[in-house]
Amino acid sequence: MSDIADVLDAWQRGEISGHEARRRTGARSYGYLYRLAREHEVEVRFRPGDVARRIFDGTLTPEEGQDMLGIEDAAEMPSFVSAWTA
Repeated sequence: MSDIADVLDAWQRGEISGHEARRRTGARSYGYLYRLAREHEVEVRFRPGDVARRIFDGTLTPEEGQDMLGIEDAAEMPSFVSAWTA
């Protein structure tokens, strides 16, 4: 496994945050993290829609979802949840 794949795998296992995964891989967004995961054949254990649904149903706080995905601006979270749960 490459260094990037190792970082992405650790992120998908919940060992590091999305912020840390973005920093280590140079990913510009959570979407780019998923693109890198696909390119490096890393198993995806959670997807943006999964995170949004968990926030929507209250099993995850918006702050936890923001950290998982590495979303920088908390103000984006309401529209993120709305877009993925509509």
